[in-house]
Amino acid sequence: MPTDRLYDLAFQLRKIKLWKQLYDSQLFAVRHADGTIGYCCAMGMLGEHLALAVYPGDEGMRSYRRMGEDCLAMDSFALQEAAFAQNCVMVSFESKDELRPRELDEARRYCKERQIALKGKRAYPQFKRFRPHYFPWYVDDAVDQARLLEGMEACIEVSARLKSQTPEELGFTEGVPFERSIPLLEKIGGVYSWSVMPLPEPLPVVYPSPEMRDDLTLAKLKKSKKAGGEWACDIFMHVQATSDEEGDAEFVEEPKNAPFFPYLLMIVDNETGLIVRLEASKDPEEYAMEFMRSIVETVWTNGAPTRILVCNERTRALFANLAGPIGAKLLLKKSIPQLEEAKENFWEHFSGDEGGGEDSQIEQVFDMLRDAELLKTLPEEMIKQFMQAVQEGVLPKDVADIVRSECWRRGM
Repeated sequence: MPTDRLYDLAFQLRKIKLWKQLYDSQLFAVRHADGTIGYCCAMGMLGEHLALAVYPGDEGMRSYRRMGEDCLAMDSFALQEAAFAQNCVMVSFESKDELRPRELDEARRYCKERQIALKGKRAYPQFKRFRPHYFPWYVDDAVDQARLLEGMEACIEVSARLKSQTPEELGFTEGVPFERSIPLLEKIGGVYSWSVMPLPEPLPVVYPSPEMRDDLTLAKLKKSKKAGGEWACDIFMHVQATSDEEGDAEFVEEPKNAPFFPYLLMIVDNETGLIVRLEASKDPEEYAMEFMRSIVETVWTNGAPTRILVCNERTRALFANLAGPIGAKLLLKKSIPQLEEAKENFWEHFSGDEGGGEDSQIEQVFDMLRDAELLKTLPEEMIKQFMQAVQEGVLPKDVADIVRSECWRRGM
């Protein structure tokens, strides 16, 4: 649970309103006590989502940059994955009805002990840990709490400096989130030292490529006389989050740990359009080894394919060291209609929209935007892009109304 010190600093942060002094693109860094770097982003200049996010190191910056990608060009699965790709610890200020029961109890306990009355919109601090592939959850980890504390302390220092100096004089910059430098704050002997550091260059995205090392299994697969035809394959994130804690499968009780979104491996017969295999990973971090075993089982049962078609680098990497040993040719294609139709049917089933009609990926994105609860979880950068689409008149009226409502809720 959040410490009293977290609440102390959160209310100080709410009072100084750093988001009135900096744009959300004007990042600064703090060197944590453990030597790592946290990239800090204060959000709320226009009165929208009021928050401070601390992104850990290069991986955190990768997730920050991803929010700037063109989400209107994504299909429903990619859009949802991007929405849950943030890697940061955050304090935001929400209305009472935005908090979970546990969060509300904790805030009320703190305020009651100090005779603090919370009134109005965005009065309640909410602490969240965002991790890729996981549902945003509580900040219970001691390391996460320490980094958020140090980020808020640095915010207070920045705000104090901005009373007598401009952001530019302090080294704050705007623009592409790596071709520039930002302020770096480091506390030495209880006093902040200011310097300037370049933002790290974008990390290359490297997907796992497992190899079959079991010679006996490989020999058996090569002896199989079955022909598996042509496969169309993809790896994508499940629509629904799940928990591996017993008794929590239905979320009757809140799980202790954050629910996660499993990766799915879909193998489709590219001639018939039938799904040959649909496998969910038990751990989003270890999906490659799990899926390699699934591929071996599928080859053993159905026969080896002559060709494997994939449409993205993640799936290509999974098969990169597997296609050759089973005698298949691996091809990367921009569009695979049979696979796209199977994914659309999967989305309609699990999102509750089985009305048929238009099956285009654009319609799937529209259907996703009709989920007001999901919109609440999307990063501010995505909401801005959707609001721009509203202003350009490219969204259906019902979708535009929901986006406007979410912008109003955030004060945009």
